Amino acid sequence: MKTLNLLLFIPLSVLIPVPAMAGILSTTGISQIDAPSTTDYPQASTLQVFEESTNIAFSNDDIALDAGSITSGRLVDSYNIYFNPESDSSSWMRASGSITFESEILGFIWSKGNLEGSDATLGASGTPYAQVGYWRELEEHDSDLAGLSDFFVSGGGNTLDLSFNIWQTGYDELRVVTAATPEPLTILGASTALGFGVFFKRKLAKEKNKNSVS
Repeated sequence: MKTLNLLLFIPLSVLIPVPAMAGILSTTGISQIDAPSTTDYPQASTLQVFEESTNIAFSNDDIALDAGSITSGRLVDSYNIYFNPESDSSSWMRASGSITFESEILGFIWSKGNLEGSDATLGASGTPYAQVGYWRELEEHDSDLAGLSDFFVSGGGNTLDLSFNIWQTGYDELRVVTAATPEPLTILGASTALGFGVFFKRKLAKEKNKNSVS
C-alpha cells in the first residue's frame, strides 16, 4: 500500500493547473492577450496587457529605464500594457485599470526611444513593435497637465494602477519590468521534492520506532 500511495502522488502533482500568464495574479479593467504576431494589434475600449519575456538577465548597458533601478544581471520579466481604441475620437478617450503581479515591480519604460531601445532584449519575439510608429510612448508621466496618462504602484510593490488618456489617433504604451517569476515546473519540482521528503521522513521515523521496540 505504501508503494501505491507513492505512485499516486506523482500524477496528482503533474496535474496541478498552470495559469496562462503565471506572473500575473489578477487584473481589473485590463484584458490579458497573447503577444501580437502581426501589425494588426488588437483594439479595445479597455487597457490590454501581454507577456513579453521571462527570466531575462537585465543589463544596464543595454536597457535604459524611465523609472526604477535594477542591478545588472538580475533576472526579470517584462510585460507590455497599452491602450489602442477601436476608433478615433475628437476628444480625450480614457481607460483605467489595475494589475497585480506575482513578483515585485522593479522598473518602467514609457518613452519612445527607451521602448525601441529595449525591444531586442525585453520585447516579445515575433511582435512587430514598429507598427505603432510616432505614437508609441506614454506622454508626460507625472505631468500636471490635464488629460495625460499616469500610473502609480501600490499593494506592497506588486500592484499597478493606471489611467491612460489619448487624443484622436493616439496610442499609449508602458513596459513594466518585474522580478522574474519562478517557472511553473520549478515550483512543481519543489513541491514534489517536498512531498517525497515528508514521505521518507515519516518512513524513517516508523522504521526507527520499529527497531526501538524490537
